[in-house]
Amino acid sequence: MYISEVCIEGFKSYANRVTLSNFDENFNAITGLNGSGKSNILDSICFVLGIRNLSQVRAANLQDLVYKQGQAGISKATVSITFCNSDPKKGPTGFEDKETITVTRQVCQSWRGCGDLQSGPKHGGWGGGSTTAQRKFVLLRVRRAIRAPLLQVVIAGRNKYLINGHAATETLIDAPSPSPTVQVVVDDDATAKELLQKGQLRRRVTIIPLNKVSYPQMHPSVAEAAARLSGGRARPALELLQFDPRVAPAVQYAFANVFICQDAGTAKKLAFSREVNMRCVTLEGDDFNPSGTLTGGSRGNRACTLLRLAELAAAREALADAGRQLAEVEAQLGGVEAVAREHTKCGGIRRARLSKELALAQHSLGLAQARVAGSEGAQLAAAADATEAQLAAAKEAGKEAAAKKKELVELAKVGVNKTRQRQLRTAKARYQGWKGELERRRG
Repeated sequence: MYISEVCIEGFKSYANRVTLSNFDENFNAITGLNGSGKSNILDSICFVLGIRNLSQVRAANLQDLVYKQGQAGISKATVSITFCNSDPKKGPTGFEDKETITVTRQVCQSWRGCGDLQSGPKHGGWGGGSTTAQRKFVLLRVRRAIRAPLLQVVIAGRNKYLINGHAATETLIDAPSPSPTVQVVVDDDATAKELLQKGQLRRRVTIIPLNKVSYPQMHPSVAEAAARLSGGRARPALELLQFDPRVAPAVQYAFANVFICQDAGTAKKLAFSREVNMRCVTLEGDDFNPSGTLTGGSRGNRACTLLRLAELAAAREALADAGRQLAEVEAQLGGVEAVAREHTKCGGIRRARLSKELALAQHSLGLAQARVAGSEGAQLAAAADATEAQLAAAKEAGKEAAAKKKELVELAKVGVNKTRQRQLRTAKARYQGWKGELERRRG
C-alpha cells in the first residue's frame, strides 16, 4: 500500500484546494522555488499520519496549521491522503476489498481538531425510556464526529436562538473554545439582513437563516434495510434527538441521512452496504462515510457538560424518588403510632378482664377435679387400678416360679446322671477286682 494522492485545503500556505496525484510506488521527488510549499506537503502528510510533536511540522499549536491562523476567513485545515491498496495482503484488516483507502484529518479553530472527540458512557441498548439528557449526550458525540457548521448552534447548551429577533437583542453565541467566528441561527433571511445592518455586532459571525436551509429526506426503504441488516443496533439520528421545532430545518440538514450505531462493526456494515450507503456514526464518535473515509481518534480529557447535566438529572430524579418513599414511610409510621396509642389505652382494661376470666376458669377446674375424686366411679376406677396392679405382680411371680422350677429340674437331671455314672464305675471296678481274684484262685 502506498500514497497515490494528497489533497490539501486551508493547510498552512495552501489556502485553496490543491490535489497532488500520480505518485510513484517506489520513488517521488518534490521540486519548486523557495517558499512554494514543498515542506508543507510533507508536513501535511505527517499531520494526517498522526504526528504528535507539532514542532516537527514547525507549528506551536494546531491553530498554526490553519491558513494564516484563520485571519483570512479560512477557519479550518483539511488534508486527505488516498492510499492505493493494490496488494490486499499488505493492507489494513477489514479493507481487503477496497482498491483505495482515503484518510482525512481536519483541524478547526473552534474545535481543536477532528481527533479531539468527547468521550462518555456506553449504552447497551436503545430502549424506549432514554432520558432527554442521554439523547442530548448522544447528539453531542455525533456533533463532534460530523462537524456540521449548524450543529454548533443547534446542540450547544449555552447557545441562544434568534427567532423573530431584533437589532437590540444580543444573540451572539458562545463557541466551545475561543474563536473569532460564531454562528447565529435566525428565522429568515430578512432577519439576517436586519441583524447585519442594525445589530451592532462586535465579532465576526456566520448567520444561518432557517428558511434558506434545504435538507434531504431519507427513503423509508433505506430505514427498513438498515433495521434489517443491523438487527436493531442502528437507528436514524432524527429518532434519537429532541430539539426545538423552530430549528427543525437545521437539525434535518445535519442529521437527515445519518444513522447512529451501537458499535463500529454495525456502522461499517451499513455505511458500505448498497442498500443503505449512508453516513454512520457510533456512540463512541467514530464516523463511517460511504465515500471510504473514517473519522475518529483520541478523546479529549475535558469534562462533558451534557454528561454532568445527565448525571445531575439522574441525581435529582433519585432524590425525588427518595423523597416520595420517605413520605410514604412517614405516613405508614403515623398510622402505626395511632394504632399503638389506641392499643395502650385499651390495654389496661383488657388485661384486667383477661386476668379475672383466668382466675374464674382455674377455680372451676379445681371444683370439677374435687367432684370427680369423690364420686363412686372414681373409687371403682381406683379399685380396678389396684386389682390390675396385683394381677400384674402375680403374673410376674408365676413367671419367676416357672423359671426356678425349670432350673431345678435341669439340676436334678444332671445330678441323677452323675450318680448313675459313679455307681456304674464303682460296679465295674468291683467286677474287675472279683474277676482278678477268681483267676488267681484258679491258677
